[in-house]
Amino acid sequence: MAGLALTAAVVLGLVVMYWLQLNSADRTIQGELRTYAAQIKQSAASWHGTRMLPPSVLDSTAKAQVLALDGTVLAGYPRNLAHLPALYTLPPGSATPVRQPAAGLAGLPSDLSVWGEHTTVGGQRLTIITITGTYLRSQVNQTFAGCLIIGVPFLLVLACGTVWLVVGRALRPVEQIRGAVTAITSADLSLRVPEPGTTTRSAAWPAR
Repeated sequence: MAGLALTAAVVLGLVVMYWLQLNSADRTIQGELRTYAAQIKQSAASWHGTRMLPPSVLDSTAKAQVLALDGTVLAGYPRNLAHLPALYTLPPGSATPVRQPAAGLAGLPSDLSVWGEHTTVGGQRLTIITITGTYLRSQVNQTFAGCLIIGVPFLLVLACGTVWLVVGRALRPVEQIRGAVTAITSADLSLRVPEPGTTTRSAAWPAR
């Protein structure tokens, strides 16, 4: 029982660590998407006429669209996204992009991280949408699954072994007492039960 309790405490610690790592991965992904949006704003002169946005300098898998206020796509990355309807829109006053039917037509999975912001570029009000997969979350999930599959059985064996050793040492004086009681017979009543903390040799001393 003590071994199971110790294992449960370790597993709880792993769950807390998993939650912290997952939050850290989410913050990293959102930071990369915000950086990509800033990159798009800074490079507006290069894509304004070509409709081809630059790739992200941090995430080679990231995608993006620049929308006019009416939702018209002005530019995109990769190139085909410049010729598709908006994959996501950002309602006024909202910080949460809304998925559009075109996202499914473009083959995008539902499990994505998306960043959207309203901004002004060259005096024109625009909406920038940046998109990427949840690859960091997947890595955290795989690592945590590996820890559970490999680590928990090992921890259970280690915890049970440690408890067995500790309990065995704690019960050693009791075993000495039990042995002494067994040795006391009607033929030799001079033996006495050793007190906890004494050695077994004291059991052979005659009572005074």
